[in-house]
Amino acid sequence: APHIDWLAQNVSTGATVGVDGAVLGVAAARALSDALKARGVKLRTDLDLLDSVWPQRPSLPTAAVYEHVAPHASVSRADKLDQIRRAMQEKGAQWHFISTLDDLAWLLNLRGADVNYNPVFVAHALIGLDRASLFVVDGKVPAQLAESLARDGIKVESYAKAADALAALPNGQTLLIDPRRITFGLLQSVPASVAIVESVNPSTFFKSRKTDAEAAHVRATMEQDGAALAEFFA
Repeated sequence: APHIDWLAQNVSTGATVGVDGAVLGVAAARALSDALKARGVKLRTDLDLLDSVWPQRPSLPTAAVYEHVAPHASVSRADKLDQIRRAMQEKGAQWHFISTLDDLAWLLNLRGADVNYNPVFVAHALIGLDRASLFVVDGKVPAQLAESLARDGIKVESYAKAADALAALPNGQTLLIDPRRITFGLLQSVPASVAIVESVNPSTFFKSRKTDAEAAHVRATMEQDGAALAEFFA
């Protein structure tokens, strides 16, 4: 990456580069660390210097999360969780941590309004073989929706508790993560006694395999999109 090359070329030996590990992907952190280490430069990921110079920093989005229901959700949340858990067992993992917003929206049949023009919401999820936790900003999940999630074995917890949940994983168990889709800071929370399996998030593949009903929804959407585009051209 150009910024990594620039840092490696311009930072003096013995210096330190600081970056907030909470927003730096694992794969990116490794690439940066390797490039700097080769030049004798230290990488610090345990501080966020912007906090001290940005007092009016916006908070996380607070728009409500809502359920994606039938007929548009043609596969239930429970069935999707079963798919994920089978993939976890195939890889020998008892836990799977997800941070990518599209994976969360697909897996949990939930939608939000935290990103412009995308129906997703900011959250993390820790999936176990018999239970799961959704870490989201307080107040974003209405009580009725929280009850619906609870019926599928999903507990709604505060967004800030995700790191603590990783730190509390049982000794000797295995966590499945995608190094391109989790931050370095969160991974640092995982105890050394917990084994880590790195692989593409199973949901990445499952999302790509459309059911007949999902394919029909895509076609209907494309018809509306084509009509809108033709109207614009006209």
